[in-house]
Amino acid sequence: MIFRANLPYAGCAAHNDSVADAAAGEGATVIRLPAHGELLADARGGSRWMRVTWHDEVDLVVLSLWKDTSCVGTLRLDRSQVPALVAALVDGLAAPRST
Repeated sequence: MIFRANLPYAGCAAHNDSVADAAAGEGATVIRLPAHGELLADARGGSRWMRVTWHDEVDLVVLSLWKDTSCVGTLRLDRSQVPALVAALVDGLAAPRST
C-alpha cells in the first residue's frame, strides 16, 4: 500500500471488508481486501478519504469513502468500466479552467 503524507494508517487498517461476485449469490467465493491500494484526501478536509483498491481476482476496482476510520460507502467498478472513469478524469484535467 502506498501511504501519502498526512493520511492516517488507521483509516485503512480498519477496513476489513470482503468482495464477492454479486452474480454468484449465496455460496460465492469471498475475497479478502488486498494489502495494496491508494489513499486520497478529500479537498474539504474533515478526515474524509477515498481508498482505491484493485481486486484482480474478481476483475473489480473498489472506491471506498471514509470518514475518520469508518468506511461510509463503496462503489465497485468492473475492470471494463475503469477506462471510462480514467478518461473522464483526464478530460477534466485537460479542460481549460473557468474563471
